[in-house]
Amino acid sequence: MGDSSQKNGIVDLHVHTNKSDGTFSPLEVVRKAKSKNIKYLSITDHDTIDGVKAAQSEAKVQNIFFITGIEISARYEGGTLHILGYGIDIKNAFLLNKLKSLQSARKNRNDKIITKLNTLGISISKNSISKASKSTSSLGRPHIANQLLKMGIVKDMDEAFLKFLGKEGKAFVDKEIFTPEETIAMIHRAGGNAVLAHPKTLNLSKPDFKKYLIKLIAIGLDGIEVYSSSHSKSQIEFYLNQVQENGLFSTAGSDFHGSIKPETQLNQCFNNQSIDIKELSQLPFNFQ
Repeated sequence: MGDSSQKNGIVDLHVHTNKSDGTFSPLEVVRKAKSKNIKYLSITDHDTIDGVKAAQSEAKVQNIFFITGIEISARYEGGTLHILGYGIDIKNAFLLNKLKSLQSARKNRNDKIITKLNTLGISISKNSISKASKSTSSLGRPHIANQLLKMGIVKDMDEAFLKFLGKEGKAFVDKEIFTPEETIAMIHRAGGNAVLAHPKTLNLSKPDFKKYLIKLIAIGLDGIEVYSSSHSKSQIEFYLNQVQENGLFSTAGSDFHGSIKPETQLNQCFNNQSIDIKELSQLPFNFQ
């Protein structure tokens, strides 16, 4: 189904499947979105578009407006910088080549983490992680954490990251990623719009955020994910003001991962509530 103008209906533009670190397949996610009365949807897996085509096809069946998407990590100190790409051409050769290099870097990082865990006396292997996540094309720390949980090494995912996989963890390995400039450029080269995901994770004060936002805008940032399950009411008001002051557009996303993050549900983009698309500034892309 095609639509060149947003009207009304529940929106969730930040959703993960088991092609990255979610626990449900693209088909399952779309069907769950339908059961949650979501009318506008995007699949934004980490560093991969492998689940987009199947989700796009199922969205047509379920009568849901769909926009292609991805979430890409970018180089940043002091917090986490993720850039969402919307309306990308999933067949774009430049994008696919860049994603291939990211997958290679991710694989190398996983190998180093596993080696560190083995050195700590934990008998975990790449094969055991792969077997437990057969449908995943973008294995990462959440899958390693889940394996540690199954082995009884940790009591929950939080402990896995705190003790082993987070920045202060015993088996932490830095991720080889692109600069913000490179990340935004690859999204634009694929015909997409670049959006700052859950800006709270930058861990910046309001004055510092404003300064950093200007830098991101200068290299091509198009929008901000104002409504997020991780944002408070006051944070949303602040980010909304930044959108308006800087001529950007706003998006909304739950950051749904399934059972890996059970506290975050589809369509809950703010304080366990859904957001209607009419609450967003005019989006520059067309849903299909």
